[in-house]
Amino acid sequence: YTIMGPWESNPDENIINLSAPFGRALLNHQKGERFAFVLNEQNYDFTVKELTVLDF
Repeated sequence: YTIMGPWESNPDENIINLSAPFGRALLNHQKGERFAFVLNEQNYDFTVKELTVLDF
């Protein structure tokens, strides 16, 4: 996923709004860290595989 501001978000292309609940859930994790996210009472487990800072 790519985390960007609300104007650049496009969930169909995995560009997530940093202010959205899932965007906030993605923040502050380290490579290799696992975390869970609940959406509509459904649990999803994620593992951070890579962190990259994009240069605009």
